[in-house]
Amino acid sequence: MKGSKRENDYTQFFEMHFGPLVILILWLFTSSLELATFYAPNPEECAELAPHASRLAVRIEDLFKLPKWVHEAVTSSEDVISLGLIVVGYLDRIGALEKIRPYFEVPNGKQSPRSDAPVQPSTQNGSRGDIDVTKIPGLGAQYYEPI
Repeated sequence: MKGSKRENDYTQFFEMHFGPLVILILWLFTSSLELATFYAPNPEECAELAPHASRLAVRIEDLFKLPKWVHEAVTSSEDVISLGLIVVGYLDRIGALEKIRPYFEVPNGKQSPRSDAPVQPSTQNGSRGDIDVTKIPGLGAQYYEPI
């Protein structure tokens, strides 16, 4: 790897731990491991993101003059992410995740129409039932090949 030690630390973080961190966050908001996994970046995307995000992370550290412990906390967070996934999995298994979900929802009862939508595999032409996912820009589209 080229770059400074700090960049290499962040590159490793984004390649190995960013995807599971996004899954953990999405799982809390959706209460669905399937949706969280579907919308999280896949390992190839994380690898593509890593060099760019690591350079940016070092610049942000320098810009805000963040203390060294912040760098250490972020780049050595593997155990925290793993523990978080275990705890959220346990909460999901015992049904507590559904009970705390309202605390993560948008106020005034406005809920995203996709929040409870089941994840369906794509068909031969890249569509899921009546929704053509190849025409929807954004997260999750990386799992479908264009027509």
